[in-house]
Amino acid sequence: MRISVTRDIRAPRARIFDALSDFETIENRLRGRGALVERVDDGGAGPSGAAWRLEFDLLEKRRALEAHVIRIAPDDALAIAARSSGLDLTLDAVLSDTSGEATRMTLDATILAATLKGKVLLQSMKLARSRITRAIENRIDDLVVRAEQGRL
Repeated sequence: MRISVTRDIRAPRARIFDALSDFETIENRLRGRGALVERVDDGGAGPSGAAWRLEFDLLEKRRALEAHVIRIAPDDALAIAARSSGLDLTLDAVLSDTSGEATRMTLDATILAATLKGKVLLQSMKLARSRITRAIENRIDDLVVRAEQGRL
């Protein structure tokens, strides 16, 4: 399953990238939404070596997830890979300039089943696709508003 969201943001690309790679703030926001977040790397490798263990509620069940940064290109792109409940997930954020001071952000989430259990879960997620897409879009729209107001 693939979900893609593109937004134009009236803010410089560097500011948007800084928000996407501010893992401490993102961790705190996830905790505020009820997720358990544990940073498992020692922080010595910087953002490129970041890795986490998370627990969160999805489809009315508590899920565990292990994630790590697989690609980081300052001011251009960030990719995170994760595994949870027989699912392999990849999240790619790509930033590009548009006219003036605006930045186009394209966020692609790809979810693949790695096990039979994962196939069952993926099927449930496909049934809830519009709700999941709407939730992602709402989070992105919140980021857009904060970026445009300079409140990242």
